[in-house]
Amino acid sequence: MKNQNTGESSACKIARRGFILLLCGPGVLLLAALVGIIGDIPDVLALIIGGIAFILPGIGAVLSIIALTKRKELDKIGRALAIITLVMCNPLFYFIYFFVCLAGGDGFTGLALM
Repeated sequence: MKNQNTGESSACKIARRGFILLLCGPGVLLLAALVGIIGDIPDVLALIIGGIAFILPGIGAVLSIIALTKRKELDKIGRALAIITLVMCNPLFYFIYFFVCLAGGDGFTGLALM
């Protein structure tokens, strides 16, 4: 269904939100790394931040799948953002990234690989 004011469909909005959530995952880690430069981050807080950074792109991928199921309502940009989100949230690369973080012993070790 198209919005009367903007002409944008609900599927396009969902695809854009999914892409934004994909960017928020590394953004949270980057923000935490910048705060970590100023002072130490407690281990519990680093674990919570890592969990949030792990979950946000996954939610974005789910939203992208929902947007792609409404193919008729998606424009080219919305379809491209949904596909980019799904490619970037490939579980193989996703788990390798967090395995590198865990093996490095630091919650933010894999940030350079992102």
